[in-house]
Amino acid sequence: AALAGVADRHDAILVVDDTAANRRLYGTLLEKAGVAWRTAADGLVALEALEAESFSLMLLDFLMPEMDAPEVLEKLRGHPKTAHLPVVVLTGSAEPDHIDQALEAGANDYITKPVNAKILVARVMAMIQAERTRERVYTKQKEALLEELEEAAQVQQAQLPTVPVRFA
Repeated sequence: AALAGVADRHDAILVVDDTAANRRLYGTLLEKAGVAWRTAADGLVALEALEAESFSLMLLDFLMPEMDAPEVLEKLRGHPKTAHLPVVVLTGSAEPDHIDQALEAGANDYITKPVNAKILVARVMAMIQAERTRERVYTKQKEALLEELEEAAQVQQAQLPTVPVRFA
C-alpha cells in the first residue's frame, strides 16, 4: 500500500465534491493506493464529517453549492482540531482568482481537473508525510519546553527560603 499507516493515525481521506462521479473516481484512485476514504457532497456535510471523525487529508472541490472551498477553508483554519489539516483543492477551475482565493484561505495545494492519478497520489502522500513531520517536530519541541520549565521550577524552588515549621 502506497500510504500504509495512514489509518494508524487517522481514519481516512475526506473527498469533498458535489459530483458523485468525481467522488467515486477519486475514492477509487485512493483505494488503489491503499488509502481509506470517505466522501461528502458539499462543504456543510464535510464540516459535519470533520466534527465526527479525524482525517489525514481533505480533497476539496472549489465550486460547490451551499459553501465553496474558501468558505470551507476559513471554517477549517479557524478550528483547533482542523487548523493544520492538509487540504488539496481539486477542481476544474483554473481561474487565477480561484487559485488565489483558495491558497489565501489556507489550501495547501491546488490541482486542476482532469487529474493525473500518479500526480494526485504523489501529492497526497507528500502532504500527509509533511504533516506527520510537522507534528513530530511540534511534539519534540513541546516536550523539550516542558522539560525546561520543570527544571526552572526546581531551580526556583531550591532558591526559596525555608519556612520554619514552628514559630517561637
